[in-house]
Amino acid sequence: MQNLLNMNYKKILSLIAIFVFLSPLAADASSAVRTGDAISIANDQKIEGDFYAAASEISVSGEVAEDFLSVAARNTLNGKVGKDALMVGVYVDVHGPVGEDLRIIGDSVVIAEPISGDVFVIAKSVKVLSSASIGGDLVVYGGDVEVEGSVGGTILGHYKNLRIDAPVAGDIDVTTRELTLGEKADISGTLTYVSTAQLTRAQNTKVDGDILRSDPVELEAKTSPAKYLVIGLLVFIFSILAWYLVARSLLEHVVTRALVRGMRPVLLGFVTFLAAPVVLGVLLVSVIGTIVGLVGFFAFMALCLMAVIGTAAVLGTLAVRVVKKNYELVPTPFTLVPGAVIVVALIFIPILGPLLLIIAFLVTLGALVDVILNPFHS
Repeated sequence: MQNLLNMNYKKILSLIAIFVFLSPLAADASSAVRTGDAISIANDQKIEGDFYAAASEISVSGEVAEDFLSVAARNTLNGKVGKDALMVGVYVDVHGPVGEDLRIIGDSVVIAEPISGDVFVIAKSVKVLSSASIGGDLVVYGGDVEVEGSVGGTILGHYKNLRIDAPVAGDIDVTTRELTLGEKADISGTLTYVSTAQLTRAQNTKVDGDILRSDPVELEAKTSPAKYLVIGLLVFIFSILAWYLVARSLLEHVVTRALVRGMRPVLLGFVTFLAAPVVLGVLLVSVIGTIVGLVGFFAFMALCLMAVIGTAAVLGTLAVRVVKKNYELVPTPFTLVPGAVIVVALIFIPILGPLLLIIAFLVTLGALVDVILNPFHS
């Protein structure tokens, strides 16, 4: 069982890693990029290449010939996507077919049409309707999940409550509080689940392989970090996207100075991080400077927090620049999401990962200070 669980995490981490490699596509000549408050693609419109969009609300009823990446509070796909799709939003509705893989990060997710490849979802609520079908694997980290459409591969992941009422061609290997199999559930492979509750199954349910249940007590300490990892990643993604939407110009200046001005951001960040606490400490213990020191302390903490969030923009833009030499050093939603994934991934790389994060943080902090000291420098 432990080996199966490890295999699941390797597959899930590999799927997450795909996010990092989506951003270089944004620089392709055939790409169409749109931003704004509301974006809509009509039924008779067709995007010949890749399509990337960021807005409060996105609705695509036309056709995207290749890859589709969208970031919006309400994200709706009614048309057709020829290749991969990555959708990030609070409400994500997929009412159109996807030619290859589908990846979603959101709160409430509905999938209603055929997906030819794998589906990876991080969401609180997920519904795969009976009109949908998944050609490959279904991997979900979510709360309440209902699967009524057929799955051609394996079902993996971590669920609060999982209900399956459809054919599954592969195995099922999940961790859940409650697992229910409906009348239309037809499992061709082995059913392996971790839960305190026994499986609930309808009378006509079919399971061709073995049914194996494990108690979650021994695995709780090992599975809980993944939960916090997902939550942390979501918080990081939405934090950097919020900065981009609220103060895009500031973020662009920070990224540009961090990646262009050589050692200056490193030195400024290093000096600020070491000297500011000393100066503020002296002010706080003095009678006259207490108020100034208190205000300065909160300002310094806010600056450090912005630097932590901005690190995702710097690393994401740098990653694209490494792949695409002529890519302009300007952050976009399509570099911010992979940048957040890179930051979280570096946390788990021993020694080198934290070291790179510290350097990236100091560079970003120095770039922020540079923008404050020289706001009009080009």
